[in-house]
Amino acid sequence: RDAKADLHSVLRQIRQFSKAVHEGEITGSTGQPFGHVVVVGIGGSYLGTEFVACALEAFADKGLSLDFLANVDIHNFASVWSRIAPEKTLWVVISKSYTTVETMTNENLIRRHMETAGLDPSRHMVTVTSKGSPGDQGAGQELAAFHMFDFIGGRYSVTSAVGGVPLSLCLGFERFERFLKGAEE
Repeated sequence: RDAKADLHSVLRQIRQFSKAVHEGEITGSTGQPFGHVVVVGIGGSYLGTEFVACALEAFADKGLSLDFLANVDIHNFASVWSRIAPEKTLWVVISKSYTTVETMTNENLIRRHMETAGLDPSRHMVTVTSKGSPGDQGAGQELAAFHMFDFIGGRYSVTSAVGGVPLSLCLGFERFERFLKGAEE
């Protein structure tokens, strides 16, 4: 089947979401604009995005810093938590199945810490997952859910919502779109 319509739909959703975040239309539970994005995932759910974010760091001019939480080491979580202002942080939780033990453990830890800080975690999280997975906005526990597709994996996941959501937030959608055109060429 021709998947272009679905891919373009997700790209439009990413464009609209990143624009709304950059313009302060979408904020955290205290009404403050986001100043930090943390990508939560393991393996292909963050590696390509981290590589591209580092390579293009000089172009990150959207006022949103980017961090990665990729394992369940409590010291890693503590290090990330110490660098952020929780009320101004957007968490991008990435898991195709939304059952990956490490990612779900970190999501649970994030939710507990956000609640302890008096914040509503659902106003600080988005998911990138397969359509119909447990993280597919079924429980309304996040601001938005972006779909990844089974036919995009491994080294190419950075060109999907896996990379598109965080890179559009720190670089802007226009730069992410130029990155996609370069990948296509």
